[in-house]
Amino acid sequence: MLSSLTQKEARELEERTGFWLRPEQHAPEGNWRIWLLLGGRGAGKTLAGAHWLASNIWASRMRRVGLIGATHHDARSVMVEGESGDRAPKKTSR
Repeated sequence: MLSSLTQKEARELEERTGFWLRPEQHAPEGNWRIWLLLGGRGAGKTLAGAHWLASNIWASRMRRVGLIGATHHDARSVMVEGESGDRAPKKTSR
């Protein structure tokens, strides 16, 4: 099925991270400012958090955000620059 997509469709699908999230990775219903996502290694916490932040920023619901990690380097290398980090999602699913 994916092989039948045009290059433009494939790029758009890749950029819509909401498509790639599992049901348990979507934010809970409601207007949340803080959301705890508790899971083990590989549970998709970083991708879910990055998608949640990005979609709230794009929707102008958030302007300033804080990321908390063990060290500055950990927060930046994983939550911002990592493959699932904040720079990974480019669009929110609509």
